[in-house]
Amino acid sequence: MADPDNLFYTAGNVIHIFNVPKSEVSFRRTALGGGIGNIRTNPNAELKHIAVAENGNNFGAKPLVVIYEWPTLEIVCVLKGGSTASFTNLDYSPDGSLLVSQAGEPDYLITIYDWPRHTILLRTKSYVNDVYRVKFSEKVPGQLCSAGVAHIKFWKMCNTFTGLKLKGEVGRFGKTEYTDILGIQPMPDEKRLNVPHSWFEIHHSKLHDNQVWVILKFYAESNNKNHIVDGNPLFSQGTRDFMP
Repeated sequence: MADPDNLFYTAGNVIHIFNVPKSEVSFRRTALGGGIGNIRTNPNAELKHIAVAENGNNFGAKPLVVIYEWPTLEIVCVLKGGSTASFTNLDYSPDGSLLVSQAGEPDYLITIYDWPRHTILLRTKSYVNDVYRVKFSEKVPGQLCSAGVAHIKFWKMCNTFTGLKLKGEVGRFGKTEYTDILGIQPMPDEKRLNVPHSWFEIHHSKLHDNQVWVILKFYAESNNKNHIVDGNPLFSQGTRDFMP
């Protein structure tokens, strides 16, 4: 949501802006005509910005992230260097001061931008296969999580004697088989929920300063079934509806 009255969504290389009270749709083409990998609004109410991850195109344009001001849609900044071909996901830090992008094939880069300074803060290869989601922790500054084909990975921004580094650790849960992770969602107590395709099981993993992350795996046997965890409804209508 850009604001309580306007909803953003994308199709091809066009940003659609749906005004809910008026039931009207307006359009904005991407800056260089490339397709859109992801779109994200800044969670900081004082920063009315929309970040758009624009993929490269067949005419040689490189992928970039464009941050627009709302509602004028004037360009605030353009961020380059996060991908050589395409993006799969974006996320802002809780205070809106940092932005992270996840690149697609072939580089799979995870890149953290200090967007007010128009610079890349950290960048490294996220994984060796497709990564669908990347998300900042809402409770612990400097921690992130990414997930995709047969993996989930936990990240921490660390100050070292050689400078700021981004350290990642793949989540491993004993003899549990690998599975694709479709989505991740931080919980209020700093647990994480991920949504793969197969079965239902809870795993605990201690990472980064003894912080406990809980991985909840499940399979929706019925598209009309509500799933309950600790007495509370978790989601309904199968796995496809839960895509944070």
